[in-house]
Amino acid sequence: CEYLDRDSVDIIDRSGRIATYLIRYLGTGDIMGYLWNVKSAIGELPFSWAPLFCDKFLHVFNNWVPEAIPSKFLNKGREYDHNCMVAVGEFGDGTLDRFMERMDAFIKKYNDKALADDVSEGGKMITYVEAESQADITALNAFRFVAALAFKTY
Repeated sequence: CEYLDRDSVDIIDRSGRIATYLIRYLGTGDIMGYLWNVKSAIGELPFSWAPLFCDKFLHVFNNWVPEAIPSKFLNKGREYDHNCMVAVGEFGDGTLDRFMERMDAFIKKYNDKALADDVSEGGKMITYVEAESQADITALNAFRFVAALAFKTY
């Protein structure tokens, strides 16, 4: 399960498309390790602009690249303030069906409560969008991985 608030979704889309595509198509192995080392080496150059050069470069050229995840996911990420990506497997014993029954009951309970309390616009507090293909899953996994890159830690 991965939590992303709306700001995270916006920031990753605004500045992380290139990184998302790189991870999506190259994976996180040796090539990405090499590219990360190049980025780190540039950041350590003795120039005042060096630490942010690669990040600024990626940000400037980001909008030349198509959105990194299908619009059905990106639109929901923008519509709601809190987002959770959940990976659920089927192990041949009805695991997925039981999960979906519980998820549907949870969603109904909280959406019905929101309607009764009149606290939500459009009548829904919770919804979900299902990944329907391996390409969706790969794109979402790369997108969530970029969340770690999107925010500087000090």
